[in-house]
Amino acid sequence: MVTYQPTFELRDIRGSLVGFRFPDYAQGLNVPGYHLHFVTEDRRAGGHLLECRMADGELHLDHEGDLRLELPAGIDAVEPDTTSSKSDVLNRVEKG
Repeated sequence: MVTYQPTFELRDIRGSLVGFRFPDYAQGLNVPGYHLHFVTEDRRAGGHLLECRMADGELHLDHEGDLRLELPAGIDAVEPDTTSSKSDVLNRVEKG
């Protein structure tokens, strides 16, 4: 697990914001809730989005309801960990 997440700021820049929402039952596979990434228009910078302010934008929604998880050969699927201690650690790393 990642214990430190490097952060950086981009200001006055155009790009794309892409996100999805993981349901609570997926905890352990990823952090439940919204998960957002940003990439600059020139594709030279981007990453996990922790905070933003948008001046203008265009919204497109995909209502896909299936979660498909592909693992490399020899790796078994794990049961999601819904314990409160796991939730606290994930939230601290994910949300700062």
